[in-house]
Amino acid sequence: MKATTPGRSAGRAPYHQFRLFGRGSGLTGGLLLLLAGCAGDAARWQDVTWQWQHTLQAGQVVMAPRPGHVYTLRFAADGRLSGQVDCNRLGGRYRLRGERIALEELIATRAWCGESSRDQAWLADLETVTRLRQEQGRLRLETPDRTMWFRRQK
Repeated sequence: MKATTPGRSAGRAPYHQFRLFGRGSGLTGGLLLLLAGCAGDAARWQDVTWQWQHTLQAGQVVMAPRPGHVYTLRFAADGRLSGQVDCNRLGGRYRLRGERIALEELIATRAWCGESSRDQAWLADLETVTRLRQEQGRLRLETPDRTMWFRRQK
């Protein structure tokens, strides 16, 4: 018998469910990005769709999207955050305070994207981001032990 994901029957299309990351959850509760010199240059990273390239740990690639799987983030100038997490969508708000940015009111669909999806691991890394930097036209999100690299989406 084939194992199924809760809410999904074998042979049936996956369903979409909205999930709100509320106060106290890992994704909003305490997710602050420190902008090392980027807050003043927000026009360079806002209103741009950033596509995830890979994640490094100790200088080695530990995770990257599989072919055909897309992960993006977009910080709109009006404080909205949106993105694509493989076959799911991500939305929310962010606030700049000096050199800090707080992600709030995050919501994401939770469709099953397949065995090869990196969606849950990618969201887990996003939860622990502590810094945002822009270097040589690329966006770098840092966690305590990993670095997520993004490029402008074409």
